[in-house]
This record gives sequence, C-alpha cells and structure tokens, in this order.
Amino acid sequence: MINQKKNALNLVIASMIILLGCSQAFASKVTLPLKQYEDGAIYFQVKYGPQKCEMDIFPVFSEDCYNIISNPSHQTDVCGAKYIGDDSFSKNPNYSTEFDLGNIKTNLKFVTSNYYDQVGKRQLCFSFQRFKQDNLIVELFENKVIQNQITYVNLNSTTLQNVGDAVVGTIDIGEPDASLIKQGASFIELAVYSIPDSLYYSAYCQGALYSDQPLGVYVYAHFNLDSPFTQLPSDSVNQILKVFDQKNIKYRTEQIIISKPADIFLPSVDQIEPLYIYLKNRYGKIYTVTLQPYQLYRQLPSGEYQLLIQQQLGHLNYIQFGSTVFDTYYIGFDFQNESVQIVEKAQKQKSSSFRGSYIVQ
Repeated sequence: MINQKKNALNLVIASMIILLGCSQAFASKVTLPLKQYEDGAIYFQVKYGPQKCEMDIFPVFSEDCYNIISNPSHQTDVCGAKYIGDDSFSKNPNYSTEFDLGNIKTNLKFVTSNYYDQVGKRQLCFSFQRFKQDNLIVELFENKVIQNQITYVNLNSTTLQNVGDAVVGTIDIGEPDASLIKQGASFIELAVYSIPDSLYYSAYCQGALYSDQPLGVYVYAHFNLDSPFTQLPSDSVNQILKVFDQKNIKYRTEQIIISKPADIFLPSVDQIEPLYIYLKNRYGKIYTVTLQPYQLYRQLPSGEYQLLIQQQLGHLNYIQFGSTVFDTYYIGFDFQNESVQIVEKAQKQKSSSFRGSYIVQ
C-alpha cells in the first residue's frame, strides 16, 4: 500500500517535471517592438553576436526573402558570428550566432554579401518558403522558441513625432496579443490565393466599393508593411476620381517619375468616404475590410493632403493594402498554411481633429 502511494506520488512529480520542462522549452510568443524611419519603412532593433552589435532590421514577408545582414561599407562585420559554410540558396557566406530578439535570446543563421545590389541589406525573413533559405519563423520553431508558426502584425496611426525612438506597433510571433482584439471578435482565416509567381501572403478578393460605386472585381489582395499607400487597378482609381468630380471635390495629380504611380493631392478631406474591400474567407463567405477616411490620406507640411490611394502600374488586377490597414485590423500570417488571418482591433477613441498619418517622403 505504501509502495503504491509512493509510486503514485512519483508519477505526479514526474508529470509535473515534464510539464514544467515543456513550458520552459517554448517561450510561446516573441514580441518585437516596431519603429519607423522618416520614409515610412518599418524596422525593429536587435543585438547579435558575442560583440552584441546593435542593428536595425527590416521584417520581410516576400516568398524569396532570406536572412541577410550586410554592411554598407562592402566589408561586412559579422560581430563574432561563426561561419558555417556557404548558403545553398543565396550562394553567400552563411553565419550563425545568438540574437537578442525582442523578449528572447536565440541562435539564428544569416548570410552576408558584398554584391553591389545587396550591400546595406539588413532583413529577417518572415515569409513562407519555396526553398530552404534562412528563415526566422523556421528557426524559432526548430529552436523550440515558438509552438505556432504564425506572425501577427499591429501598427498604430503614426505622426511625425513617432518617427525615431518611439514604438509604432509590434510583431507578435507564435501567439497573438489578446488585448489588441476587439471584444467579441475572433480571427477569420481568409481563402488562400496562390499562383506560381505570387510572392506574398495573398487572399481572394471579390471587389471594392467607394461612395456606393463598385470599383471592379479583383483576383486577389496582399498586404504591404512598408508603404501607407493602398494600390488599386487604374480603372478603380479613375472611378474614385470620377466620384470626386461628381461631388466637386477638388484635387490635382502629379507624376514626377514615369516608373512610379501618380500622386493625388487635395486641399480638403472633409468629403472623403470609407473604402470597402471584399475578401473571401476559407468557407467562401465575404469578409469586408473597411478603410476609414483618416486611413486614406495624410497631411503634408504645406497643409495640403495626399491621398493614400495609388494606381498600379501596368494592367494588374489585384489590391495591395497599405500599412494603414494594420491600424484597425490585427493581421496574422500563417507560415504553415500560407494563409492570412484577420480580426478587428480594439480601438481607442480618436480625436475628431485627427488628420491622418503624416510620414515624410
């Protein structure tokens, strides 16, 4: 009887040790505070190598990305990282070392390069893989830092005062931040749109609406972290400008460089209306993403307003969401399923005098 009690007690203790070990093996969530350069580029800061070198790193979500840290001097300083051979994907020297990454420390691999078009690149790859390139999500999972290979992105409305050291959002890897989710809401998985040359996490798109005017039916949509501009096909942008004409909304267009989309400027934004974009969830039902008026413009130093809607170059039939969508939606990128998850964010009350994101070009 005594032996049975001892055995039972030993079993309980062993189970607790196993559970404790599992909980310690996984950090479950990695949180990266995001900052912003004056040109609108989003980055986070890391320390790496035995020398604890500090570096601003860009998160990249395109399929062909890979981890690379390459100094602009053509002489890459690897900060004491260990050379582990040449990378089979990029054909560049490959290194491994410990990174201070947000709230955790972990070993990561990265390449360096002195090729002219790669000098100065400082990025970690968050995208799904078609090849075996170095990838942050894969390494965090293999290192037992995270259990779920999903990246959640949150950005706040940014003003000029936010540029620099201020935190403008977060990337949460592994688990979402529940405090950011609107009460009663839950993540919706969007239907995956995948074509051989699709480089981004994409979702099926059923069309868009502005001021009760249909803007066309599109094939797919993807999300851009590096630019506030939402890009639409040329016919859709022309339809919006037609609405402006009908409502006597004054505007002007300016295209300085032919290879870049024209900019649209307005003296007033009092009559700007929401833009509705219809996506398809995994069950075939429509999920409506609403870009509020303040997410569609920014005020310039001159006092003029710039429309954060641009025409795509060429005859492409998709929508590219600008970074302002992350202000009102918490968006997850699922590595394993190559899909996008989306949910409305819990919103703080905005001042009626708010006049959009001001980002210096």
